[in-house]
Amino acid sequence: MSSRPLAVLFDLGKVLCAFDWQRSMTRLQQHIPNLDTDAFVEWLLSPEGPHDAYCRGEIDERYLLDNIHRRIDPREQIEDSWLVELWNDMFTPLPDSLDIVDDLRGRVRLGLISNTNALHFQHLDRMLDLSSRFDDLTLSFQEGVLKPQRTIFEAALGRARIRPEEGLFIDDLPEHVAAASRLGIRSLLFTDAQTLRGELSRMGAFSD
Repeated sequence: MSSRPLAVLFDLGKVLCAFDWQRSMTRLQQHIPNLDTDAFVEWLLSPEGPHDAYCRGEIDERYLLDNIHRRIDPREQIEDSWLVELWNDMFTPLPDSLDIVDDLRGRVRLGLISNTNALHFQHLDRMLDLSSRFDDLTLSFQEGVLKPQRTIFEAALGRARIRPEEGLFIDDLPEHVAAASRLGIRSLLFTDAQTLRGELSRMGAFSD
């Protein structure tokens, strides 16, 4: 049996909730039929787009929305509130993964390490009750840095008050798993909740 972790640090997107940009883009294209939504998403997520800067906390909600308004079409009369709804309309909870978090509660320290932004986190906190489910939240827009940079992992370890080898990190992206592993954090690549539950059981994480 692998040694039992003192803290389990979860990624958010595609581990605790699914997300699909296309759902939001379908609604946007219904509103603006001539918009190339593929090109819009490519711009949004590119180094020139506002997404990553917003997730690092470098720009605020107003700057984000103004950029999106200009990119879509400045002549379109679109309310900010509708854009915010669209921005958040891509997430679906993954109940089996959330059950694992709930089953670990009180047995190990629980942390969240997420590349996210203020609007997404506020929405997901309401949807998934993240602030109550987790002991520690390490969020890119508050830290000013994105995974896989080491400082976000170091911040999470500091909050949990553990050494790297005492933690376990779970993420769906190999580059994030590799970055945490280089710091000495035991890490698992997430594929599905059933496999994760089995790995955690072998480590004794569910033991009292």
